[in-house]
Amino acid sequence: MMPRSSFFSVAVVSALVATSAFTAHAQDAYELTLPAALVMARTRAAEMRAARARHETASAEADAALAGYLPSLSGQAGAGQTWSRTEGKTLDESGNTVDYVDNGTRRQLDASASLRWTAFDFWQTPSRVGAARADARAAFQRVRATANDTTRAVASAYFTVVFDQLLDENAKLTTQIRERHAAITHGLVASGIRPTVEEARARVELDLARLESITTERQMAQDKVKLATILLLPPTTPIKVVRPAVLPKATEEPKLAANEAAERRPEVRAAYESVEARERALTAAKVERLPTIGASLDATHRSTLADREDPRYPKENALAAMLTVSVPVFDWRVWGQVPVASGNLAAAEAERAGTVARVRGEAAEAAYGLQSARLALEQSRSTRDLAGATLAVMEARYQAGLVTTTDLFDAAARDADARRGLIRAELGVAQAVIQELAATGRITELER
Repeated sequence: MMPRSSFFSVAVVSALVATSAFTAHAQDAYELTLPAALVMARTRAAEMRAARARHETASAEADAALAGYLPSLSGQAGAGQTWSRTEGKTLDESGNTVDYVDNGTRRQLDASASLRWTAFDFWQTPSRVGAARADARAAFQRVRATANDTTRAVASAYFTVVFDQLLDENAKLTTQIRERHAAITHGLVASGIRPTVEEARARVELDLARLESITTERQMAQDKVKLATILLLPPTTPIKVVRPAVLPKATEEPKLAANEAAERRPEVRAAYESVEARERALTAAKVERLPTIGASLDATHRSTLADREDPRYPKENALAAMLTVSVPVFDWRVWGQVPVASGNLAAAEAERAGTVARVRGEAAEAAYGLQSARLALEQSRSTRDLAGATLAVMEARYQAGLVTTTDLFDAAARDADARRGLIRAELGVAQAVIQELAATGRITELER
C-alpha cells in the first residue's frame, strides 16, 4: 500500500509545475503543453478528488482494523450525594425507650477502570486486517485507473484542438489558393481570353473557401471550450496548444496488446485485490464461529466524601483479573455472515473475470484500430501528393488556356480535400495511439 503522504505530495508538486507552465504566457493566449495539461487535469478533476478520497477512506479503515490486535481500556467515574431519614426506637441513658430520628447526608465517589484484550481469536483479526488492506490496495489501483481515464480524455481533447489548428491553417491556405485563382481568372477575363462567367465562378469558389475557414475557426473555438472545461478552466480561456514532437510507440499486434493490458491495467489489479479482500473476509466470517480467548482486568474504588470517616461506609478498593473463553453458541448474526461473505466472493470473482475479458478486448480492438488508422494515413499522404502535383499542372495549363475553369477548380477542390483528409488521418492515428496506450495501461507515457 503506497504511503498517502508521498502520493499526494507528488500530486501537489506536479500541480505547481503545471500551473507555472500554463500561466507563462498570461498576457496573450495560454501556451499549454500536453504534459502540463495532463498534470493539471489529474490534480483538478472531480473524479480524481473523489477517487483519492475513497482511497483515503479505505486506508483509514485498514488502520482501524489494526485495533483488533490491541487491548481496550475504559474508565468510569461518578460522584453523588444521598439523603436518608431513619426513624425508630432506642434507649436513652436512663434506660427509657425513646423515639429515634436520624437525618443523614452522604457524598460518595465511585471510580472504575477496565482493561480488555482478546488474546486469541482463531485468526479473525488477521483476516479482517488483511481484507481491509486488500481493499485499500484496490482503492489505490482505482485511483490509477481514474487517472488513466482522465489522461485519455484530456489527451483526446488536446489532440483534437492541435489538429483543429492545423485544419484552420489548411483552410486559410485553401483561401489563399482560391484568391490566387480569382486573380488569375480576373486577368484572363480582362484580357479577353476567358469569358466573364468564369470570373464570377472564381469569386463563388473564393467565398466558399472563406466560409469553410470561418466554420473551421468556430469548430476550433468549440473544441477549446471542451478542453478548458475538462481542465476546470473558464470556458473562454484563450488556449494555444503545442503539438508534441513525437508520440510513444504503440503496438499493432492484437494478441500482444491484449496480454499487455491484462498485466498492466490497474482495473485488473484492483479486481484481483478485491477478490483477495473478499477471500479474507470469508475466512474471518468462518472463524468467527469459533471460541475466542480473552483476558480482563477490572479495578474499582468507592469512598465517602466527609470530614471524617463513617464506619458504616468504609472505603472499598478491588482488583479483579479474569481469563475468559467466549463461545458463540447461538448468534444468527455470526452464522449468517458466511453466506453473505461467500456471495460477495463469488461476485468479486465474476467481476474479475469480466474485467480481464473487457480490458483484453479493448486492447485488441484498439490495436486493430491503430492498424486501420496508419493504413489510412499512408493512403492520405499519397493522395495529397498526387492532388498537389495535379493542381500545379492544372494551374499552368489554365494560364496557358489549355484547360477550362471547371478543370482548374475541380483540381483545386481535390487538392483541398486531400490536404484536409491528410490532417484528419493524422488526427486519427494520434487518437488511435491514445486509445491503444490507454487500453494497454501505458497512457502515462504521454507525460514524457
